[in-house]
Amino acid sequence: MELLWPAHSSRSARNSLNVCLYGLRRSLHPAPPVDQYVVYRDGCYLLNPDVTWQIDRDEFLSLIAVAQAEARAGRVEQAIERYQSAIGVYRGQLLEDDARSDWFEVEQRSLHERQLQALDELALLHLRTGNLDAADNVANRILQQDVGRESAHRVLMRCHSQRHQQSLVARQFQLCMAILRRELGVSPAEETQRLFRELTGAPQPS
Repeated sequence: MELLWPAHSSRSARNSLNVCLYGLRRSLHPAPPVDQYVVYRDGCYLLNPDVTWQIDRDEFLSLIAVAQAEARAGRVEQAIERYQSAIGVYRGQLLEDDARSDWFEVEQRSLHERQLQALDELALLHLRTGNLDAADNVANRILQQDVGRESAHRVLMRCHSQRHQQSLVARQFQLCMAILRRELGVSPAEETQRLFRELTGAPQPS
């Protein structure tokens, strides 16, 4: 109660908790017995441990772990399938409709970053298999969430290069550089600059 309603009195917080529990129980099981899924034991409310639960957060992280293992084993197609499944499970930021609380912000940011990392890895796997359209689509999906994410810009640069669109490689690099300067006041990382030089034959800066 202190975590969720820190500005409330003890009585007010207890009332808020009771309302939440009532709503939760009705959502999980709209007909009696209402205590089947949420139980009270040893002074705590908890999800009934005797019930098998499927929680999207846990499924998301599990699928990513399997995808990474498949990729390490060289099973690229299986890794792509698992990453796609994981990304399908992620349907938005954790508790994004609760603008009044901040107790979950660390976990929210962590899960969001894991989703972006999964997209990064998926895009690279598509590049590895030569599926440029898929890699392009994933990279653009990343940039819709984080316009300055250099890994996605690098994927697009590689896609343009493999299509022999050198002018688009340069345009993508310039776009990345402009965004980073505007948003963060920094230049692209050395990895991004080096890739640009490799793909375009641009000279090493003196």
